[in-house]
Amino acid sequence: MLIIEKLVRWIFFGVFMALLPIAFKIIAVYLKTGIYNVSETLAQGELLIVASALCGAAVGELFGAPVGLKLAKIIVGGSAVIILIITSLCFAILPNSSAASNGVSFNSHAIEMWSKLMFAFSVVVSSLCIVLSEI
Repeated sequence: MLIIEKLVRWIFFGVFMALLPIAFKIIAVYLKTGIYNVSETLAQGELLIVASALCGAAVGELFGAPVGLKLAKIIVGGSAVIILIITSLCFAILPNSSAASNGVSFNSHAIEMWSKLMFAFSVVVSSLCIVLSEI
């Protein structure tokens, strides 16, 4: 399979499909309230779950991949695992977790920005994993 075909398939059926629940939540809130507030939805951290899933799936693509560019695969795969761990940990301590029930306060703007940043990193690193899995 051509690398570009695999990457495009991953973008449409991996990234876009993974974002559907968040998009539907934004639409549902808009239909109920008439307020289009993406920031409020992203501040709940669901984007961190998507980032974790993308990285996990992308690292899985590296298993059984051809042996070429071994060092690049180790670096990119290791980066994806690190992002997966960070995003999973961050989601675990968000306001909807037990940390919030213990009186820990959270800055929703910081959560939103961190979620966007980690999602962007996960897309870049995961796409590199997908490309390297064919080399």
